[in-house]
Amino acid sequence: DKTKDNVLEKDNVKITIEELLSGESITFEYDDKVTYLDFDDTISQDNILNLLFISGYLTLDKNRNNTGSIKVCKIPNNEIKLIFSKILRKFITEKGVSSQTLQEFKDATLNNDKEAMEKCINKMLPNMSFNDKHEDFYHGYVFGIFSLFIDDNFIVRSNRESGDGRFDLMIKGKDIGIIMEFKVAKDNMEKEALEALSQIENKKYYQDLVSEGIKTIHKYGVVFKDKSCIIR
Repeated sequence: DKTKDNVLEKDNVKITIEELLSGESITFEYDDKVTYLDFDDTISQDNILNLLFISGYLTLDKNRNNTGSIKVCKIPNNEIKLIFSKILRKFITEKGVSSQTLQEFKDATLNNDKEAMEKCINKMLPNMSFNDKHEDFYHGYVFGIFSLFIDDNFIVRSNRESGDGRFDLMIKGKDIGIIMEFKVAKDNMEKEALEALSQIENKKYYQDLVSEGIKTIHKYGVVFKDKSCIIR
């Protein structure tokens, strides 16, 4: 079933882009014979990664072993990171999320308007089609949305160490910082939201932001249950 294979490959490409935008390196088998002619009706992630590498959109990770045909690469600079973030946003908007809704969500996040953030997220979630409702799935989806913050003014980090643990999502601007902790609830969403906020405080996920002199820090507990979300 080519249609099914195509969807699965697109999902894999999306996950790979999320990893790259998170600052992670990705591994693939290098083939210098890959050209655009190798693409057919099914998207090939290996072909895409080879073309991106050959075109200079990926660079070798100098801290990793790159002997033989197996290559470990990462995004080389912020200019290329912007290009990847636009690709990721395209995946999100293909699910029916409008650019206006994304902008409203960005504005609400910066203004600490949790009610408006929640409204936007709940407007986006019904457009999703999924069976695997684990925290990693929601995390990846929301990271795709937050890729719109990735520009000269903001840095977006995911699953990094700070304080006494690893935060889910951090957005750092010149004079503002945002910390998000995600939870997936089986029943009591409010309880999970409070636990997420307590986790941020107890593990001091905001410590790096404080150390860098950022005084305005918004902390959000984001809880999902099926296709609904609350933000506290």
